Amino acid sequence: GGSLAWWLARSGDSVTLVDQFEPGDPRASSGGETRFYRCAHGPDTEYTAMARRAWTLWHELEEESGEELLVQCGFAWFAHRADGWEAASERTLVAEGIPVERLDTSSAAQLYPSFGGDDLAFVLYEPDGGVLRAERSMKTLAAQAVAHGARIVRGRARPDGATVVLEDSTRIQGDVVIWACGPWLPKLFPDLVSLRVTQQEVLFFDGGPAWRTPDIPVWVDYEQARCGTADIDKAGVKAFTDDEGPELDADAELPTTTRTEADVRAYLRRRFPSLAEAPLLRTRSCRY
Repeated sequence: GGSLAWWLARSGDSVTLVDQFEPGDPRASSGGETRFYRCAHGPDTEYTAMARRAWTLWHELEEESGEELLVQCGFAWFAHRADGWEAASERTLVAEGIPVERLDTSSAAQLYPSFGGDDLAFVLYEPDGGVLRAERSMKTLAAQAVAHGARIVRGRARPDGATVVLEDSTRIQGDVVIWACGPWLPKLFPDLVSLRVTQQEVLFFDGGPAWRTPDIPVWVDYEQARCGTADIDKAGVKAFTDDEGPELDADAELPTTTRTEADVRAYLRRRFPSLAEAPLLRTRSCRY
């Protein structure tokens, strides 16, 4: 929603952005400290090209706003098979002219303070990948949309035919209405949208100074659904499992739990031995 508001407003359209939260709120779909930025999408050329276009637009937003949003620390994919999803991604990236490297495990080991890669076939490395400072990015998008003339309305909206109705009964009309509501879409359009919304945990560990180096790449073990980043902006080493969590209503409070800690620690112990006993700093829940 924020991205569209910025894009349309700077193109000269009259835009009203309605948000039930403040931009960057941790309960929103794009909340949190960081979110991954990468172009690899297996054999999907369209998504790969869209991601690369986003790389250009994030840099345009940075230049326009003066904010540092995209951390290009690199992005590493841990491939367990010679011709799996990562190899398909490599072929697509090469075809699209997007920088990519295939590393053997000994070369990949040089990217991390500690690394165990005996079970890997290779590592696919995107040098232009990294993370977005998510909360800061959402706030910046909204602020720049306003700078281009957009109006932000704080409130909860529902559709009524072609109009938008707020909780105080205010009606907003437009030539086009775009509903970018993530996990709330099924409640707004129950006959059109069906989603299973889940609680996902993100854990942050104290990895010490070695894990605060700015050029440690994001890592994803696609086949084992384990992911993480180095310590960015002193938030802690971010690690989590991408296994589907329990269902969570879109309006429920985000719980604070540590149900995935044992699984995440088991993976870190194998892959990054120096993090085996790293103290857990905190957990954060989000909706997927």
